Amino acid sequence: MFGHFTQAVQRRLASLNLTISDQQVREFSWLAGGQLVSLLLSLVTVKLVTSIGPAGYGKFILATSIGGMLSLALFGPLEQGYIRMYFYYGQDGKTRKIFFDSLLRVLSISSGVLLFCGAVFILIGHTLYGLEVPFHAAAAIMILIAVLNIPINGMMNAMRMRKEGSMIQVGERLVIIVALGGTYLLWSLDATGVVLCMTFATSLSLIVRYVIYQNMSTKGSQTGQTSPPPDANAIRKEIYSRIAQYVQPFIAWGVVSWVQSNGERWVIDSVMTKADVGRYGLAFSLVNSSAVMLVNVLGQFVTPIIFAKYSSPDPAEQEKGKSLIRLNTWVTLMIFVAFAVILYFAGEQIIHLVSTRAFAMDGTVLFLLTMSLGMFYCGQAMTNIGLALNKPETYLRPKIIAAVLSAPMFYAGCTWNGVAGVVTAMVAVHSVYMLLIYNANRKLVLQQPEIGAPA
Repeated sequence: MFGHFTQAVQRRLASLNLTISDQQVREFSWLAGGQLVSLLLSLVTVKLVTSIGPAGYGKFILATSIGGMLSLALFGPLEQGYIRMYFYYGQDGKTRKIFFDSLLRVLSISSGVLLFCGAVFILIGHTLYGLEVPFHAAAAIMILIAVLNIPINGMMNAMRMRKEGSMIQVGERLVIIVALGGTYLLWSLDATGVVLCMTFATSLSLIVRYVIYQNMSTKGSQTGQTSPPPDANAIRKEIYSRIAQYVQPFIAWGVVSWVQSNGERWVIDSVMTKADVGRYGLAFSLVNSSAVMLVNVLGQFVTPIIFAKYSSPDPAEQEKGKSLIRLNTWVTLMIFVAFAVILYFAGEQIIHLVSTRAFAMDGTVLFLLTMSLGMFYCGQAMTNIGLALNKPETYLRPKIIAAVLSAPMFYAGCTWNGVAGVVTAMVAVHSVYMLLIYNANRKLVLQQPEIGAPA
């Protein structure tokens, strides 16, 4: 099946007059290879983490969903803004160092603010509601380190440093396994221990990424020196202004998108139990480590290429970028359909293999969950049209509508039929979302007749 799929992609590339260079093949090989190894290591990680039981794993899943909110509402938009502007400032020897340093300034300020807010939240929560301080303090640090990795990793991807990125990712997974395994054997593993192990591993990867990022900041500099030019402040203000203007819609839709992409976990927690959250979380992780992983590999590979083509004044290059978006959307759909079928027939056995029978989930639930995420990621793939045209605000209305629908439909579905009802509601919401994105692209075509929308 995958052989025919690969041949179909190759024929599609040829028909669109798109060529893949040897360098791009090597980059993709490193990216895909790193993700494959990370997937295999993730299965070991899941086995260790789920040893804390469904309830403990549910606590861990809810904590990571807070990181998802920060990613969608702040650090994800920041990543998108810097990746987009890299092709304007990061490749110019006069502005490269200033551009790179400007991101570090933003991350430093954000870290201080988040640490302060986290400490205040934990103090108030412990005083008024008896929140468990060790777990929540460890979770806050884990979340902060994880989100700080996002923009720097995105910049490495924009610079097409696939080899370095893959090696860091694999190394991080190995450290997680060693830390979890050591804790499991020498002491006892609980939700707090899992969070601390994750924090240790992601901290090491952040340090490595930071060192690489700093070294790359002077590469291609016109003077070859690290000191900024005299007009650094003016250039920095211009960079911040352009990025702020570009990311405003991302921030707006990031907040509402969190409801659509993470709200179901909190609905399950409010209606059912943390053990049910844990079982759903493992099913979600199973899809996330298979279909979503492949789609993310594809997205990380094609997004910088798409942005580079749309940054070119040549209409022919922009046309190639449009064709690449179409192909990316089509491939995304096929990947999720394939994995939905696999998980429908073998999902329960896979869950037993990577965890315990306490996490068992029906094949129909896995199928619906996979297809719902497939519709969501197809919509995300189609948004590359507006992002490449510097018009992310095009998708604010579809995202708000989807978010408004999400909360009541997730709650109604959970009340009606538990986790199965939630994933059924997810299929409905993400179907509407995909259609709204497609319709937004059609309207964008009328405004930009030279640019098509993905079919």
